[in-house]
Amino acid sequence: MDIFSAPTTVYRVDGPPNRGLWYNPDGKFVGEIHNNLSFCHASALEMPYDKTLVGWRSCTETLEDLLLWISLEEFVQLESRGFKASVYEAHQTKTYIHIDHATGLQMPHLVFKKDAARLIRLLSVRELGLQLEEDKLISSINLSQQQIVPR
Repeated sequence: MDIFSAPTTVYRVDGPPNRGLWYNPDGKFVGEIHNNLSFCHASALEMPYDKTLVGWRSCTETLEDLLLWISLEEFVQLESRGFKASVYEAHQTKTYIHIDHATGLQMPHLVFKKDAARLIRLLSVRELGLQLEEDKLISSINLSQQQIVPR
């Protein structure tokens, strides 16, 4: 796995202190998503321990991708339990290939090195929805501008 060392904005779900969806901040499996958050569609996803990932955090490159893991509706329930969508500036990222042992499928996802990242902000559910709409609008404008061909 190649490590990329350029400032990158990434998104993830962060829990209250010492809690995470699958693992706590020390890398200990806690299974919160399996035990107490089964309403999340990602609760069916196993995240087996991998010592090469200790100190790294799962993330996505866009809010749209984050919402493929946890829907806006699920964030409403997660927020009431102390979880938030987080925005980080990550200086070291890599693509981790998780192999689903039941299906044999390779499932790549982005991770960032916790010690080489800075929390930019936490998003409430309301802010998450507004930011998502703003990102879609900007993306739409950029696409429209690319389609305009001067004569």
